[in-house]
Amino acid sequence: YEIGGPQVMSMLELHREILQLTGQKPEILPLPDLAGTALSYLGWIPGAPLTRDQWLMLGRDNVPAKGAPGLEAFGIKPAPLAAVGSEWLGRFRGNRFAGRRIGLTAAS
Repeated sequence: YEIGGPQVMSMLELHREILQLTGQKPEILPLPDLAGTALSYLGWIPGAPLTRDQWLMLGRDNVPAKGAPGLEAFGIKPAPLAAVGSEWLGRFRGNRFAGRRIGLTAAS
């Protein structure tokens, strides 16, 4: 089974949508491949922002194959993030996380 929602989003699009839904101010900076590769080799250090495996995984698409059985096989109709995101992420709005400026990196 290949499980995924009804829309295909890049990691950057997903992060921007989550930030918008939680009321945070998006401050996403591109991470050049050379810098990401170098940083990923330090992933064994405790507290490192990125491991080598994570960096390699981010370089590949992670979407369900067309025609593969998915959520429908379990009687579940996939919903777009915009339809359910506010309810799922609402607990992060209006508390200590809301309005806080955060810095995220994403490969373009």
